[in-house]
Amino acid sequence: MGDVLSQSQIDALLSAAQAGTLDQESSNEKKVRKYDFHTPKKFTRERLKLINGVYENYARRIDSYLTSIMRMDVEVEILAVEEQRYYEFNNALSEEDILAFVDSDFFSEQSEKEDLLDPILFQMSMHVIHGFVDRLLGGNGDKDPVTNDSTITEVETVLYESVLKKIVPIMNDVWEPYINADFKYARIESNPRLIQAIGMDEIVVIVAFSVRINEIYGQMNICLPSSILDFIFKKFEESSTLLNRRKEFQTEEEKDQLFKQIQESELEIIAHMDYAYILLDDLFRIRPGDIINLAIPKSSTVTLDVGGNEWFTAKMGVYKDNKAVKIESIIDQQSEYQDERV
Repeated sequence: MGDVLSQSQIDALLSAAQAGTLDQESSNEKKVRKYDFHTPKKFTRERLKLINGVYENYARRIDSYLTSIMRMDVEVEILAVEEQRYYEFNNALSEEDILAFVDSDFFSEQSEKEDLLDPILFQMSMHVIHGFVDRLLGGNGDKDPVTNDSTITEVETVLYESVLKKIVPIMNDVWEPYINADFKYARIESNPRLIQAIGMDEIVVIVAFSVRINEIYGQMNICLPSSILDFIFKKFEESSTLLNRRKEFQTEEEKDQLFKQIQESELEIIAHMDYAYILLDDLFRIRPGDIINLAIPKSSTVTLDVGGNEWFTAKMGVYKDNKAVKIESIIDQQSEYQDERV
């Protein structure tokens, strides 16, 4: 397996990139990661792309929320979505890091709750946590040089938990188009090296975010166990298959019901006689009661537009002292469509 950077190394790289001191030669070198055939990838690129899309939306949502509660600009951007073994994620953590546990409840169509034992894990850089805490206590969100970033007090823990309790449920909204889920903050644990919430060899997907508050840059990681993702993708595929079957085997009763609903729709009908071209100067001089000569007989055929499309040809006339048109023929929509394609 490739080398795993520690959190301090990741933070140093982010700081160097922002300061413009990153070694361009080393960063431009092509890095090749060896593929382990003993542990093949579990999730396809399409599924990882779906996860990336979901959490891009999540980054935008928590970006706006943190900016509002901190009352200053907070930037959250997704960096990467990567599949790996849990021990790789665990080895990259230090003993001073704090892990937040998130419980997941999923509901089936029968409203039966289905629990998954493996929790989702949140991990955030300690100096970013201190920046949030400092801002919540009335500071500027700057890192205090006197404060030891490797420690966190009980008061700071409570304030950090208050932030987590707000940003964790936002995942409910971003996953809603795919599955009915309830994500809830559970607890935080220190010294993650001693925590074995997930099997060391289990496949997980790590979603990495960059976080900036004032002049502080750091990273937030979300660890998604494969058991949860397998359940989500399974339900998503079942719902898609069921929807396709319903479309394919739609009963006559369902078709009649759909047609009845369409019958209640209102459409605008416009009768077009002909077009006239006039000078802009004449247009400014037009007044109510003026007559525009179209130079066509009153018995000429007019075209009826329904919903912006030409559907009928008709003749002008009068019905019960009202101006009216009498439909003569239906315009062949299919032939016109084929002519346009040709």
